[in-house]
Amino acid sequence: MVFGVATSAVGMGVSVGLNHFVKNMNARRVVDTICICLATVFVAWELVLVAHVPFFATWLTVAAGQLIAQVAGMLLMAGVNKRIDLSKAI
Repeated sequence: MVFGVATSAVGMGVSVGLNHFVKNMNARRVVDTICICLATVFVAWELVLVAHVPFFATWLTVAAGQLIAQVAGMLLMAGVNKRIDLSKAI
């Protein structure tokens, strides 16, 4: 749990800091995705410690899974936003 929280905290922290300078929403999404995928290093490290698996292969697969999940989430939310204007829901 600590490693997952570290991934989220570091990834989102760096993303928020960088996105302060980025105005385009699609560019912000790309920055978010890159930051979170790179921060999966903590989850890979945990798996190395617990399961004794190779680090770089583990990091690659965890980051790829994160990338797939984030792209799927972005597409899903874009579809929802077309039907329900989420900017008015907040």
